[in-house]
Amino acid sequence: MKVLNRWFARVGTTLALLGLAAGMGILAVGFLSAALYLALMQTLGAPLAALATGAALLAVAALAVLTIKVKVSPPRQGKGISAEPEGPATAAKLGEMLGEEAGTWTKRNPGTAMLVALAAGFVVGSSPKLRAKLLRLLR
Repeated sequence: MKVLNRWFARVGTTLALLGLAAGMGILAVGFLSAALYLALMQTLGAPLAALATGAALLAVAALAVLTIKVKVSPPRQGKGISAEPEGPATAAKLGEMLGEEAGTWTKRNPGTAMLVALAAGFVVGSSPKLRAKLLRLLR
């Protein structure tokens, strides 16, 4: 019981610190945007300064999305005939590979895995439609 209490204390502290860090990050982006706007306003005027600040924020967001896409997308394979089996055997092999990858990742990142599972449980628990679709999928 003591171990469980310590675990919950660590999880609570981690979540609180992550929330604080996220809030500070949002505030930092707000202040940096305001500073950029005020600096540009003196030379460009208010409308163009707002346009330039918005364009800079969109560029940073697009760069972040592009980075995520490159990191997450699978590597491209050359065209050719695959020697892989088809149908249920392929699905079984894919499930096995995904299970191994998920197990390895979970062992390397136990804290993140716990937070992902917590978030997924919250989403499934709060959405009756999603819960019904998942139950239909599992049957």
